[in-house]
Amino acid sequence: MKRFFSSLPTQFSDGAPACIIVGAGEPGDFVIAPEDGDLIIAADGGYRYLQAAGIQCDLLMGDLDSLPADTVIGTETKRYSPIKDDTDTMLAVRYGLEQGFGKFLLFGMFGGRFD
Repeated sequence: MKRFFSSLPTQFSDGAPACIIVGAGEPGDFVIAPEDGDLIIAADGGYRYLQAAGIQCDLLMGDLDSLPADTVIGTETKRYSPIKDDTDTMLAVRYGLEQGFGKFLLFGMFGGRFD
C-alpha cells in the first residue's frame, strides 16, 4: 500500500525508508501506510492510536504516562523516567537518527497539551 499524502511535497514519496513517529495527539486525516524498511515508533500515547488502527509498531518509547496502567503492550518498549530533558517525541526522533534514518513522518503531534 502506498502512502496517501495529498498535501505533502513529493520528496516525501521518494521510496526511501522513513521513521514514522506517532504521538498521542490527533493523527489528522492522513492514512499511515508503512512500507518495507520503515521504522514505526509509538511515542507514548501514540501506541493507542496504532492499536486502534491495527498497525503494529516496531518500538514503543517514552515515559508511558499517557497510557492507562492496564494497557497490554505487545511490542519492544524503551521506558524512560518522566523526569527527563526531552519529550517522548524527541526521544523517538533521536532514536530514528541513531538508526540512520534521514526521513521522518510525524503524526499526532498536536492536541491536548504542549510539553
